[in-house]
Amino acid sequence: ILCWNRAAERLTGRHASTLAYRQWTVDLMGLHDEAGHPLKADECPRHKTQSSGTQYNARLQIKHTDGRMVKVNFAGIPVITGKNQVSGVIMLVRDASAQIHLEERVQSLHVIAAQDNLTKVANRAELDRRLPAFLQVHTMAAQAGSLIICDIDHFKRINDTYGHQAGDEALVTFARVLRECSREGDLVARYGGEEFVLLCAACDNPAATARAEEIRRTIERTPVPSLDGNTMTASFGVTEQQAGDSAATIIARADRALLTAKSTGRNRVVQLGAGQDPDALHKSVDEQFEPAKANWLGWLTGRQEVTLLETERLASVPHSVAIQKLEGFISDHHAEILKTEPCKVTLRIEPHRNEGARRSSERQTVMIMEVAVKPVDYRHPRSNAYQSKTKLDILIRSVDARDRRESTLMGQANLLLNSFNSYLVTQIITDEIRAAIAERR
Repeated sequence: ILCWNRAAERLTGRHASTLAYRQWTVDLMGLHDEAGHPLKADECPRHKTQSSGTQYNARLQIKHTDGRMVKVNFAGIPVITGKNQVSGVIMLVRDASAQIHLEERVQSLHVIAAQDNLTKVANRAELDRRLPAFLQVHTMAAQAGSLIICDIDHFKRINDTYGHQAGDEALVTFARVLRECSREGDLVARYGGEEFVLLCAACDNPAATARAEEIRRTIERTPVPSLDGNTMTASFGVTEQQAGDSAATIIARADRALLTAKSTGRNRVVQLGAGQDPDALHKSVDEQFEPAKANWLGWLTGRQEVTLLETERLASVPHSVAIQKLEGFISDHHAEILKTEPCKVTLRIEPHRNEGARRSSERQTVMIMEVAVKPVDYRHPRSNAYQSKTKLDILIRSVDARDRRESTLMGQANLLLNSFNSYLVTQIITDEIRAAIAERR
């Protein structure tokens, strides 16, 4: 040790005269890692800096001569000679107490800002911040992610019968059960009032539905002291992320599932939407859909409207159910109804904003979607019995194809049709299926 300044004396309690020209060791300052474990000889900052020839940085603890532990930011800087050899090490030790206090304060303020004061789960603002990132991560990874929205049944009756304090305890109990049933990577948030949302990471529709059912059963078995030991029930809406989803559309779809659960008797789980097929996202458009015989010469020469996709599909649900699901698709995508004809509707669908698309050729455009809905009877190939199903004729075209790449337009149409398919779960009408369909007159 060649230099030990007064700041080092104050920080460690060790006087320079007692350390001058002594050999440096980890025991000299009582070095510990941030968790409080003593450093081993091969973990010594001087040793690591000198052997690697690179700068060392770590948050450590030193033992003051009065016995207290002091958290410090420790830096080791190698001294390099003209022959590119390490001749020594400059060690900088800074008291980290003020920085740690600030970090803890910032973390505390973040918790306060992001946490619901009553239930101690994430609040609505934190959900609004985290949900878009949740969707983006699962889209980039082509991985299933699901959302559960739930609320306590007859919550107003609880407040009216037992009082608002009892209602608060019911909310706290409900939030605790949701936390206990969540996993790493999930997020539990209070959506508002007695409604809560659970973001289920790496979880598809069947798994999320099973988890919602587990929570439902736990809730109806859990006594609440302020309710005189009685239990409560809850209703759940479940949906999986699908291609093209935004925070608004996935929430709206889950909310419609929740409303269905409430309107059909409460204390139940309703799942809506088929989610996305990760494999399908990587297939070409030709593999997934029947491409339209589009005139791309018109696109090249500046024609504004271009037909992108045209397909015939069969939904496994009756006509009345297909209409309900179509209404849900229109509502969730905020589609404008341009025209209605017998058994046919024409929609205008605005694209989601894409901040990353700087070039006009990469930006999405408004899409026009024509959907013809016809009730049909389908003869099952094994039983020969007829089933009531729905035939869908779908056409998607762009409003303004100028300055847009063909791949961008086709990709946007692909995502829109994937999204539509998740509501009605359709299949392409092949020649074999067409032969089994009897259209009604």
